[in-house]
Amino acid sequence: MPDFHKKYLIRQALDPNTGQIGLEIKIRADRIQGMAKRNNKDDEENAITLIEALRNPNAIFGGLRLDDDPAWFCYAYRPVKLSSDRPENRVFLVFINADMVAYNWDWAEADSRALSRGEYLPDDYKSRFRKQIYPVKEK
Repeated sequence: MPDFHKKYLIRQALDPNTGQIGLEIKIRADRIQGMAKRNNKDDEENAITLIEALRNPNAIFGGLRLDDDPAWFCYAYRPVKLSSDRPENRVFLVFINADMVAYNWDWAEADSRALSRGEYLPDDYKSRFRKQIYPVKEK
């Protein structure tokens, strides 16, 4: 059982620079605790998916254009097994700030062109993010 007296839960994530697990990501304990208190199926699935996304992302993007901060990341993940009510055209996104805090996560529409190539990437990823940093795409 996590210690919710701490401000953050620390979880190991895939480091986009090395391709190995070892990057420490902080998750606000109060957000996870709030999810646990609500005790609903979606929150439970999202908490599990959050950890899976950090460890096994389909893609990691660097630099959110909206915030104009190149130090921020977005981990994109599509679980192999989905709950029955999760549409096929969705991808789970985890946003990481410059302090390595997972500050937001949620399901988003997947890019239809990427889906046709078998890739699970968020809709408008080319305009939302500065670049895809994992896996590295050849130019």
